[in-house]
Amino acid sequence: TDRLPALSRSVRVYGPLCSGKTVCARRLVAQDIGAGRHVTVIRSGETSFGKAEYTFDDIAAAHLTVIDAESLSTAAARRALAARFDRQGDRKSSASRADETIVIDTGAALQMDQVRDLVALLADAASDPDNRTRLVVLVSGPDDLSDLPGLFDTEIVLPGKLGWRGQETVENALQRL
Repeated sequence: TDRLPALSRSVRVYGPLCSGKTVCARRLVAQDIGAGRHVTVIRSGETSFGKAEYTFDDIAAAHLTVIDAESLSTAAARRALAARFDRQGDRKSSASRADETIVIDTGAALQMDQVRDLVALLADAASDPDNRTRLVVLVSGPDDLSDLPGLFDTEIVLPGKLGWRGQETVENALQRL
């Protein structure tokens, strides 16, 4: 997980609770900003701990946008957010935007059907070949978003602690890869 493959567009990061998904995502955020990409993080803002997870002292606000997942509980809010990343209008007006990375780390802030809807909308907006948006989604459940076949071109499995009682689930995910 040192670096994502250059051509990865849609990434699923799976791991059990406390396996290091957010640590991995924080590293990816810093790397992508360092590479000149703008990053938008959608994270749980329910607790002060959740709010602090994506606070960086050395990253300017112009390079990082942080959105509380709780603000995306309605379908209209999710559609409006996805529309912000639709670059088809940019081509028509000859506008140019920086490459974008979107990290979704909502924890329990959204129900899985809401996360699924958000991911599908953002993946659709990013699917245009001229759009250089990267989508990184962190999930804890082994089957979370597995019902979106073909969506993810890259998957990272973080095993968690040795001897964790769900180790069989991680082994199954590794076998699938």
